[in-house]
Amino acid sequence: MFTDCLLLHQSPGIPELGLMGEPLIRQALEAGPETVVFCGHTHWDTSLVQLENGTQIVNADSKLFILTRYIS
Repeated sequence: MFTDCLLLHQSPGIPELGLMGEPLIRQALEAGPETVVFCGHTHWDTSLVQLENGTQIVNADSKLFILTRYIS
């Protein structure tokens, strides 16, 4: 079973983009399958980053997420 999305308090660190956070979170995300991660503890100048494995990280920083269930 794979996770469609993951909600975290702390952000993963992405130093090559100047984005502060926890390096161990990034390592775990890169080792796993593609997912969407919502986080926001650390301020980032950008709201969306995509890792090499396709994982998308969305930083909340003063934003609101409204998640709804999509039924096809």
